[in-house]
Amino acid sequence: MVADVAAGMVERGVRHLADVTIPPWALDRLIGLAELTAVGRAAVSRDGYSKVIRVIPEPEGPARLVQQFEKLRHGLCAIQRLTEPSEKELLVVAKVARDTMPSTRLAVLRAFAGASALTQGELSDATRLPSSTCQYVLQDLTALDVVLRRPRPRAHASWLRKAGRSSTRRAFSVGPGREITKR
Repeated sequence: MVADVAAGMVERGVRHLADVTIPPWALDRLIGLAELTAVGRAAVSRDGYSKVIRVIPEPEGPARLVQQFEKLRHGLCAIQRLTEPSEKELLVVAKVARDTMPSTRLAVLRAFAGASALTQGELSDATRLPSSTCQYVLQDLTALDVVLRRPRPRAHASWLRKAGRSSTRRAFSVGPGREITKR
């Protein structure tokens, strides 16, 4: 019985796949989400004792992730007989993407999505992570070319979101003027 219902839903969804289109703003969000996801889940190899970064990390290219996110979004639309995605479908795709990232790195990326510069202490307060954890995550994101350390005389260094990485802010936005904040 349940299998028959599921098979019927899949059959109807497959017939509806050709009717699904993606507006340019949604594709822009998927590309930004893929860029952010690639960086957000890239491994940074550290020495087990000294915690020194062993090699310069290389995140995967976003093309494969864009394709996977597009397939998921396409399927979500088709199964609901939608011709284009709403924010709801993009939120599901964003949730799937976020679930592939380490939670500490995601918390730091979220903090930077709302600010262009933060000190390590401000970041610790914003994320509720220990300062030492923030330090490691900031080192990882520096190695991944997402943030830049800006030393300041007689004060704590601040960390800047790199201007070339607009994907952080863009990926957390699902529509004009809307931010992804749901977990």
